[in-house]
Amino acid sequence: MIDKRWWWMLLPIFLVSLVVHAPASLLPRLLPESLALQGGVWQGTLWQGQVRQIQWQRQPLEQVSWTLSPWRFLLLQAGVRLTIQDPAVKGTGYATLSPRGFGLTQVVFQMDATRLPVALPKGVRLGGIIRGAIESAEFRAENKAIHARAAWKDAMLSTPWTAAPVHLGDLTLNLQPGDKDSLRFAIQSGKPLLLDVTGKWVMPKRIEATGTAALTLPQEVEPVFRFLTVATEGDRRTLQYQGSIPGL
Repeated sequence: MIDKRWWWMLLPIFLVSLVVHAPASLLPRLLPESLALQGGVWQGTLWQGQVRQIQWQRQPLEQVSWTLSPWRFLLLQAGVRLTIQDPAVKGTGYATLSPRGFGLTQVVFQMDATRLPVALPKGVRLGGIIRGAIESAEFRAENKAIHARAAWKDAMLSTPWTAAPVHLGDLTLNLQPGDKDSLRFAIQSGKPLLLDVTGKWVMPKRIEATGTAALTLPQEVEPVFRFLTVATEGDRRTLQYQGSIPGL
């Protein structure tokens, strides 16, 4: 009869062998529904593979590849290095999946502003390149915590009634954990908006924000800022908003 100690030594080897050879097509059944993955052509194995033509959170992605981290696997955590390749979105980082929830670390990304999940009037388009980093993010049933920053370089707004795109300058965004199911954010920008806004995003859709912006703005964005303006003083206007985020 085999000593029980041998079973404990052989179990990790068996699990690693299972993951190395199991087809990647099993992965959608193992991932939590909260990831909101749809479609996709899965290739490779659970250990190393890729998925093409997939949608995540209603955003289409051309290709996502992964490689499992053996050290995290031995700790009973599905630690995976991810690489996203898409004409409009590129990124690398690490994802962790455990019974406690889903997490991200050391993520670096770049995306076209046209991919921002914001509802806009017909014919209105955003432009520019957004580059950022997610230092850490945890998505658990009882809480969500994100440390991230992003820079939107040369933000632009195109409309059917303007001959050329409206340049909105460079914007920066910082995210920090707030109370349960909320994130605190800070947004700053240079000319012409001169934004300085802080607030709280109560997930998934509610936002509370206050701050200031330039009094004189491009006429294409003036109606939006007029709606948010609660006071003016000198060359600045005070902004305030509480409500849902369009498009989410």
